[in-house]
Amino acid sequence: MKALEEWLELIGAHCPLDQIVWLETARSDSTEPPAAKQRKRAFPLAPRDALVAWLYILRTGTGMKRAARLFDVSRQTMRRAFYTMTRLHVEIFEKEFFALDEASLNAIIPEMMRTFAEHEGVDTAVAHIIDAFECKHQKPTDLDAQAGTFSHYKNTNTAKFLLDILSNGAFYFVSDACGGSLSDPELTRVCGFFKLMKKGIDVMADKGFQMQADLEKLGSLCWIPPVRRRGQERGTAEEAEETHHVANKRIYVENGVRKIKEFDYIGNKILTIQQKHLHSDVVFCIAMLCNMHRPLVPVFG
Repeated sequence: MKALEEWLELIGAHCPLDQIVWLETARSDSTEPPAAKQRKRAFPLAPRDALVAWLYILRTGTGMKRAARLFDVSRQTMRRAFYTMTRLHVEIFEKEFFALDEASLNAIIPEMMRTFAEHEGVDTAVAHIIDAFECKHQKPTDLDAQAGTFSHYKNTNTAKFLLDILSNGAFYFVSDACGGSLSDPELTRVCGFFKLMKKGIDVMADKGFQMQADLEKLGSLCWIPPVRRRGQERGTAEEAEETHHVANKRIYVENGVRKIKEFDYIGNKILTIQQKHLHSDVVFCIAMLCNMHRPLVPVFG
């Protein structure tokens, strides 16, 4: 209860609770921003209850119909509350978790990433650890959309996201939803991640992220495990050691993906076409909510 009250205070600091504008839910194919519905009577849900309902739906993946019954409101009211709380938290998190400059990024790099430089024999400043993850998506009726969302890795239609955590464990960036057919390098190029890159700040990723040339143009390096050459049956002892050294630190972003998927809204349900306009915002909010948990990277004093 104390945490809930503190969260309500945070919301109130950005927008007074009695001045929250309850938005109409937008259609998935609409390009117009949703407008506030002008009503004389009060909104059926109090801001506190709307916040609890929003968090409950994210964590459990409960549908709007069941959530509406639990809170004794109509399904349309619950949709409006969920959409309003999502948009409100996007605005809050964009202000709270802003992009850092080069000096700030250098300052947060933990000592274990400095020892990584000693292991490789070159100067490194690994501030970003990235990985892609996919969520099951409803199969579109349009054939082009089916092809664009079909993931050969998952063998089903998916929405694909890029997650970036800082090397101190903070969730820093999550991309908008993209089609599951995109490869990891293609997703990284189109999602806007490169706009966050600063010269001299390096990236760590899985070996599927073959984009060293792209990052070198930006003055950065991409550290990935060694890729096995064609015809090579097994890696060398040096390659095994380097793989272990990179994977031992890249594991934190995989833990970040696991934390996001613990929210059953995206972890144990199929994302629907009807709510496709919400998916990017919801995943962004979930990632930023994970910053309220215990840090992914242990801090050694």
